[in-house]
Amino acid sequence: MLRSTLIPIVLLSTLLLAGCPTASTPTAGFTAGSGETFGVATSADGGTFDIKSASQGRIRVVSNGPAGEVVFEIDTDGRLVAAEGPSGTNFELTYNDDGSVFVSGTVVFRGETEPFAGTIPAGALTAAATTKGLTAQGSDPFTVCVAINAFCGAFDALLDEIIGIVALELLGVDVYPTGFPLIDDPVREQALERVPILLQVQGFCTLWPLLNIEACQ
Repeated sequence: MLRSTLIPIVLLSTLLLAGCPTASTPTAGFTAGSGETFGVATSADGGTFDIKSASQGRIRVVSNGPAGEVVFEIDTDGRLVAAEGPSGTNFELTYNDDGSVFVSGTVVFRGETEPFAGTIPAGALTAAATTKGLTAQGSDPFTVCVAINAFCGAFDALLDEIIGIVALELLGVDVYPTGFPLIDDPVREQALERVPILLQVQGFCTLWPLLNIEACQ
């Protein structure tokens, strides 16, 4: 009787020590494309970013993630020129010769459509975010890498400036940032509620350096 009881216990212990099969953990990845399609990047949470060439040598990224389908375009100098989300929220950016950037668009939030516009002053962004000179072509893999590297390297600073415009134009906040987190953090949170598509763009830039794309080496 004792022997028959011990055998199942031993078998159970062996299985526990060996470990039971578990679901594989999703990882980031990249599938190279051809022709007009540079490739598709996949994040660990299942988001996808389809990177293609567009008109005027621009790079067009169609992403699917928490904010739905978000499309954004990068120009031949590695600068964000437009972004659009499924709800109708959209941005357009115009880069002026003096280094300033004019940002305009429409935010759709809780059923309300709110247009906005503002100017990021010259000197507020890094040179990579405002200066021409990369001359990337959307169909050449290596120059696509160069342009996206420049774009992602400057995106966080650009996002902060756009948040400032949204805070002023849509939230009525006269000064942002103040330098005081207790004041700035809630403002940033409220602004990002209105522009979640930019968080999805930021997610692309977080993913980009993890991909180790052969064409970018």
